[in-house]
Amino acid sequence: MVFTFEEAEYRFFFFMKALSYCIIEIIVECNKVIRKALP
Repeated sequence: MVFTFEEAEYRFFFFMKALSYCIIEIIVECNKVIRKALP
C-alpha cells in the first residue's frame, strides 16, 4: 500500500482528531463516575 504524502498527512490528522475526541470522552465519563463515587 502506497500513500501520497498528502493522503498520509490527511489520514494522520483525522486519526489524531478522532483520538483526541476519544480521550475527551473518556475524561468526561471518568469525571462523572468520580463525582458519583465521592460523598
